[in-house]
Amino acid sequence: MNKTGLRTTSVVAALVGTLALAATMLSTASPSSTLTSVTLAPTFGLGSASPFPFGLYVAGNATLAGDTTGAAAIGGTLTANNFTIDGACGIRCPISLIAPHIANGSDLNVGAGTIYASPAPSTASYKLYKGQGSVYSATANSPLSFSAVTSALQSDAANWSTLPSTGEAKYSSGGSTLTLTGSSSTLNVFDLSVADSVHLPTTQTTVDIKTPAGSTVLINVGPKWAAHIAQVTSIGMSGPSASTILWNFGTATQLAFATPQWEGTVFAPSAVFSGGGQFDGDLIVGSIVPDPAGANPEVHTSSNLFVGVLPPTPPTPPTPPTPPTPPTPPTPPTPPTFSVSKTFDGSTGPTSIALPPVPPTGGYSYAISVEGTGRIADPLVVSDQLPFYAGLSYGPATIVTSSDFQGSCHTVTESNSHQSVSCTVTPLSANTPVTFTGQASVGTITIPVFLASSIPAGSFANTATLSYDGTQVASSNTVTTTLTAAPTPTTSSSHTTPPSTTRVVVHPVTSPTPVHKAPITASKTVASQVPLPVKLVTGPPAAPTTSTPALDYGLALMGLGSTAFGLQTILRKRRGHLRSQ
Repeated sequence: MNKTGLRTTSVVAALVGTLALAATMLSTASPSSTLTSVTLAPTFGLGSASPFPFGLYVAGNATLAGDTTGAAAIGGTLTANNFTIDGACGIRCPISLIAPHIANGSDLNVGAGTIYASPAPSTASYKLYKGQGSVYSATANSPLSFSAVTSALQSDAANWSTLPSTGEAKYSSGGSTLTLTGSSSTLNVFDLSVADSVHLPTTQTTVDIKTPAGSTVLINVGPKWAAHIAQVTSIGMSGPSASTILWNFGTATQLAFATPQWEGTVFAPSAVFSGGGQFDGDLIVGSIVPDPAGANPEVHTSSNLFVGVLPPTPPTPPTPPTPPTPPTPPTPPTPPTFSVSKTFDGSTGPTSIALPPVPPTGGYSYAISVEGTGRIADPLVVSDQLPFYAGLSYGPATIVTSSDFQGSCHTVTESNSHQSVSCTVTPLSANTPVTFTGQASVGTITIPVFLASSIPAGSFANTATLSYDGTQVASSNTVTTTLTAAPTPTTSSSHTTPPSTTRVVVHPVTSPTPVHKAPITASKTVASQVPLPVKLVTGPPAAPTTSTPALDYGLALMGLGSTAFGLQTILRKRRGHLRSQ
């Protein structure tokens, strides 16, 4: 394919369709209120007829001295120290400068071409020396959208970095010369990365490019190579020209140059650039900072604007509309949890009662306590199948709930005399659930318990259950009550007296001296005396017998009668003896 055919193909292919420069119109009001409209080149590098118009493009801030022979576009703050733009590219770059933020104190020299600048030049802000051409106001998005153009350039850099190498890179002359050799008449791609055949450049490294005349040369410079690019001191060309060579620093964020004369376009739209030298081609970078040694780049693009042909970056497909996010279904509430405990006479464990039962103050009772946590919206039912036991009976159940609930109880007597208690608890407001963040009291049920005085020994036990929304969810502990019979009394034995002989001592009796008694003038009541129990033991000890009050009282009377009989016999004999004398 000849050169004319190649350029025609490049125009049709639209080298960089994503630069967002297509049909960009530069429209603004002139001082005389007439409209001036300028159309920028639609894409980057479509051949010599319509190249990218800015030989110097800086996405952000730039501190510049020296000069450029092509048009310049500075997206950030431009600090100019006697910086010259001579606009020598003529009709190919009708705009000489776009700079929406010029720092105070700057000194600019602009030749032919239209200027878009802000603020307007004055002795109080910055100095502007210009030739032919008008000055118009500029903003960050007028007449050029720097954000859109920079984004498109960065996409190009990333896309071209992935192209496979088609040429050979080889060192010679003891490693001081790196020769790039390609045979394609259209596009030759070289990859400068750290490999066995392409090590890092060393001091005084020369790069020699050998490709067919008119072919485009793309040199992708890897990150480590880019960090040592200042070691390249000269570039030689055999076949291509500086206007068809592009050095793509697609991943570089820092870039420092020291080469006196660089051939080809330096394409690093994300890099911070420092250093000096003469660039025969475009300089497209992220920002330019002052060089510590005071060097300044000079961009000579009057006859070296890049006109090579590179594969277009596919346009980014439009982002499909985000479908509406369906509403998040409400999270179902976590089912509440409950605990039930039961006591008899205050005890949750086995209880022992001695018969006959002596009720405590307030009487015996069952107490059932219910606690819960979580969101309680449905009824709770506490059921208790009360134990059936002879001599055991119950009073009506009562319930006390927390302030958020209401409750009621009823007792059912079954055919076999068993009784069941059922208590229902519901939220105070039927439409307002109750939520407990921690275990809290729901209510307490009290069932009076009565034990007959003649209740037999034995035991009875039961367990309460809890249902929530019709499903049993909890059971209480089992309460067991044991009725213990009174202990059998210990048998007591009567005391015995050792065997002895009854002795009766008779004393002489003299006639009593007559006593004159006073006449009885009033009656006198003598209280009857209950004789004391007396036992008369006249033989060997009897076998122990069980002593009772009735038996002891009978034996005492018998003893009293025998004694009285003996005394009367003795007195009769004594009287007879005295009469005989």
